[in-house]
Amino acid sequence: SYISSSEITQEWMDSTETAYGLMNDLISEANTLMLAGLSDTVSADERVNDYAVQIEGILEQAVAIANTSYDDKYLFSGYQLNTKPFSIVTTDTTDPDTGETTTVTTVEYAGDDGQMTRELSPGVTVTLNSDGEASFNDFFNALILAKEGLETDDSTKMNTALANLT
Repeated sequence: SYISSSEITQEWMDSTETAYGLMNDLISEANTLMLAGLSDTVSADERVNDYAVQIEGILEQAVAIANTSYDDKYLFSGYQLNTKPFSIVTTDTTDPDTGETTTVTTVEYAGDDGQMTRELSPGVTVTLNSDGEASFNDFFNALILAKEGLETDDSTKMNTALANLT
């Protein structure tokens, strides 16, 4: 029925709005951390052992929020409702020249860009979900760059990450 469809749609959209609100809170938190981390009064050791650890925690929280579900269906996985859309992947790479090992962090997306619609009344449809990859990847990548910049005391990476934290 249209009433049932409308109620489910409203609950789904409320859950989505809550997730976006929580993600905006994390963006603000990350901005505050990066501004503080860029300060000349912060040592390289503090950047590695404090600020980078906090940014990593924000990344983990952000991925958890992006994996929000409603009624056992993932909100941000497109048509892949039963597939957890995001996962943090770390890979070790070794420089063949120096032998130095570097850990690379990425966030992988397992959903698709499918958009579900619901008919609320004759001729009235709404899009129910959002493209998770388009919604969150820039933020995830900025957090990863921020963490790398803090860990390596690279002010260029830190500034670029701060500019991309939107």
